[in-house]
Amino acid sequence: MSREIRDDDDIRELLGGVLQMEPPMTIDRAAVLSAGKRALRRRRLAAATGVAAGVVAVALGATAIAGPSALFGGPDLGPAVPAPPRPSVSEVAPTMRTSPVPPATTRLAPPTAVTSVPMTKGELNAADPVAQQIAVSFSTIFTSLHPLPSWAELSPRGARFQVTQGGLKLVADLKDSQGVGSFRFDVVKNAPAVSCAGATASTCETLELDPTLDRRVTGVYTVTSSGPVVTNTLFVNRYDGFQLVLSSTNRGSTGEMRPTPTLTKANLISAALVPAYPYW
Repeated sequence: MSREIRDDDDIRELLGGVLQMEPPMTIDRAAVLSAGKRALRRRRLAAATGVAAGVVAVALGATAIAGPSALFGGPDLGPAVPAPPRPSVSEVAPTMRTSPVPPATTRLAPPTAVTSVPMTKGELNAADPVAQQIAVSFSTIFTSLHPLPSWAELSPRGARFQVTQGGLKLVADLKDSQGVGSFRFDVVKNAPAVSCAGATASTCETLELDPTLDRRVTGVYTVTSSGPVVTNTLFVNRYDGFQLVLSSTNRGSTGEMRPTPTLTKANLISAALVPAYPYW
């Protein structure tokens, strides 16, 4: 049953019944109001603290996702991404034209372990390792290109140029179906030019061997006889001072005879005009 509370006595009576003790004789209303206000302030402060903590948590989460600029007001840089590939030259300057780069010229340096002996007026010295290398190069080109007729068999097959008398010399036999004859090939520099003036040969011809060149290559072809031995000889005078002398006979190194020399004038010219010969 509800009871109407009229004054302080009614309040004390109700409190005394609940607490089984007599309540204070008086109630300080001001103290009750002050305590209530303090409790209200505590609740409001706790609520404000919770809201602030939530705001901080949200801000930290946004910073972790969007970067520090999202929190402090700077430009949003976003997460790091890989740099895009650089554009090609045609994309950067489509109108640019690049001229082809000429291939580099490879220069072959002489071997460092070789000590060269000075040449006198272009003469080769057999004691000079560089001269020996020139002889090897001449032999290699002569053997690989084989400027002699296919039916002429060189004997010995491994005949090579040798350094002698200031130049190069190759001596061998040539054999075909008619027998064996001798062959000789000399290369010298700064030798006196040969001409048909005052020649005692039975045949002497002055030749313009390669008139298409800017610099002339002239030659003299002779046929000489000494008893049964016939020798066909070609003298080639080059514009750079080199002289080539090629000869073919009808007698081999062992004395075997054949009717005519193994090589003709045309054969000798073909063997002489090889552009790959390494002149020094």
